[in-house]
Amino acid sequence: MPTDIIEKNYDLAFDSKSDEIICIEQLKKQMIDKELLNFDEIVLLAGKKHKKVVTKLYPEEIISYPLEGCKGIGYMLQRLKCAVENHNEI
Repeated sequence: MPTDIIEKNYDLAFDSKSDEIICIEQLKKQMIDKELLNFDEIVLLAGKKHKKVVTKLYPEEIISYPLEGCKGIGYMLQRLKCAVENHNEI
């Protein structure tokens, strides 16, 4: 059983003005607490706003962006669906 339970949807963008947004310092603490520090590669399946956050947490040279260039979530989902259906790595 997982010990890391998410109690509710965290439906906030990193660039919104809410006090509930997690800060970089809190994310770094979570990385340490959850032992998420040492990876050879990070595959970011997200848009530009998340890229800005992830590059503050991990070295740029280990991050790949297979959805880079997609204009929105619909295009991202389409690219992912196509890759899965065709058994293609993106």
